[in-house]
Amino acid sequence: MSQISRTKCKEATPRCGHVAASYGQYMIVWGGYSIENNFQYYLAAKELWIYNTENKSVNNFEFYLPANELWVYSTENNIWHCMKTDPQLCPFELSGACACCYGDSMYVFGGHNSFGNSNELYRLDLKTYTWHLLESDQSPSPRDKAVAWFYNQKFYCFSGFGPSMSGHMTDNGAYVEDSENTVFPRRGWNNQLCVYDTVNKEWANPKCKGDVPLPRAASSAARIGSDVYLFGGRHKTTRMNDLHCLDLETLTWSGELRTEGCLPCGRSWHTLTAIPNNRLFLYGGFDQNNTLFSDGWILDTITLSWCHLDYLPSNQPRLWHTSTLSTAGEIIIFGGCCNNILDYSLENKISGEVLTIQLQPYSLLRLCLDDVYQRKSQTEDLWEELPQPLCLWLQDKNKLEQISTTYDMDSDSEGDLGVNEPGLACSIS
Repeated sequence: MSQISRTKCKEATPRCGHVAASYGQYMIVWGGYSIENNFQYYLAAKELWIYNTENKSVNNFEFYLPANELWVYSTENNIWHCMKTDPQLCPFELSGACACCYGDSMYVFGGHNSFGNSNELYRLDLKTYTWHLLESDQSPSPRDKAVAWFYNQKFYCFSGFGPSMSGHMTDNGAYVEDSENTVFPRRGWNNQLCVYDTVNKEWANPKCKGDVPLPRAASSAARIGSDVYLFGGRHKTTRMNDLHCLDLETLTWSGELRTEGCLPCGRSWHTLTAIPNNRLFLYGGFDQNNTLFSDGWILDTITLSWCHLDYLPSNQPRLWHTSTLSTAGEIIIFGGCCNNILDYSLENKISGEVLTIQLQPYSLLRLCLDDVYQRKSQTEDLWEELPQPLCLWLQDKNKLEQISTTYDMDSDSEGDLGVNEPGLACSIS
C-alpha cells in the first residue's frame, strides 16, 4: 500500500511551467518551479534542484517543486489538497512537461530540469496515486514545451524544444537548432509527432500527410473530436499566430488555416482549451516584444472565426500557466508567470491564484443544489430523499468543507479524499 499524505490548503504553491489536467470535478496539478520568496519552508529541504540562477538576485532564487507532490483542486468546492506520493516512484522534478488524463490515469511526458531535458513517459494512477515509468524499446528525443493529447487509447505528443533527435526516433519530423543557444548540449525546435499506444506499450513516429507546421515550442493544442487544433508557439526568433488542424483519423495536417475576424497576436507560453459547441478558448501568453497578455479569445472551429472577449480584466497577465475545463463549463486558469520571464534584472512574479472564467450560466439544477446546500441547517435531514446522484453531490461537498485544515496524515484508502473517488464523484453542471 502506497504511503500518501494529504493536506487541505487555502492555495497551492505558486508555480509556473507546471502541468494540469481535468479529472472529473478535479484539476490535477504537478511539477513546475517557484521562487524562494513564495514558500520559505522549502529552504529547509535537504535538496533543491535549481531551475535558473543566472543573473538572478538573492531574493529571486528559483527551484523546482517536489516531484512527489500532487495538488488536487476541487472545481466545485474551490478546495486544494496536497497529495504526497512515493518519492521512489515519481519522476524527477521538472518544468515544461506535457500531460493529459485518460480514464483513471494522468500521463506526463518530457520536461526540463537541472540535468537537461527528459524523454520519459510516466503514468500516474489516479486511484492509488502511484507513479509508473512506461518504458519502450524506442522513444522520442528529450524535449520540453511540447503539446499533448489523448485519442483512441493513444498518447500523442507534438513539437518541443530539446537536443537533436539523433539516436532516437528520427523516421519523420524536422529539427532546427537554436543558433543563439551556446549551452551544451545544443538545443532546438522540432515538429515531430510521436504516439504512444497504451495497449501495445510502444512508441511510434508516424508520417503525416499535408503541410506539417513549422518546428516550434511553447505552442498550444486542443482536441475536438478527431481534430486537434494547434496555435502559435515560438520558431527561432518568431512567436507565431498560425492555426493548424490535424485530422487524427488520417493523420493529415490542414496547412495554415485562414480565419475570420481580428487575429490574436503571435505568442508563446499561452493556453488553448476546448469548450462546448466546437469552440476553443485562448488565454494569455508572451509576444514578440516580450509583452505579457491578459486577453481571452474564442475560436469557432465551424466558421473559423475569432472573437476577442473584451470584457475580461486586463490586469491578470499570465504566461506558462495552465488552463482546464470544469464540469460546469468554467475555464480554470492556474499559476504562471506575471511579468517578463526573460528580464533577469526583475524579480519574477509567479502566481498561485486560480482564475475562474465563466463562459456560460450554471444550469438550473446546479443553482438549485447550491441553494439547498446554503440552507443545509434546514435541509440536510432531507438530502437522502433526493435522487442518489444529487444526494451524493451534497454529501461530498459537505465532507470536503469539514476536512481539517491542519493535518498531514497517511491515507489508509490510498488517496481517498474523504469523498467519493475522483472521477466517480457526482458532478453537476
